[in-house]
Amino acid sequence: MSNNIFDLGNVKPFAQTNFSLGRSQSSRDDAGKRNLLEFGVSAGAAFSFNDSVSIDVLLGYRFDRARSVAFEDNTIDFNAFGLGLGFSFIID
Repeated sequence: MSNNIFDLGNVKPFAQTNFSLGRSQSSRDDAGKRNLLEFGVSAGAAFSFNDSVSIDVLLGYRFDRARSVAFEDNTIDFNAFGLGLGFSFIID
């Protein structure tokens, strides 16, 4: 048994964040333009089967906003909590 308190064996914890800004346009005038904002934060763990394959589980929060350029009171906000499941493959 290892004396290292951070030795979790085949489990590797991780965290990730994301941030995006953008603009969408559905017509030539300002009425069809929207400013976009998105950010999120997640934490999880990768459970390794071997040196090349792991299954990843994460829990996260995401916020999205779309605001009209012409009509600032026309704003759509989206908040979500989610559970993600994925696989990682490492190719040497």
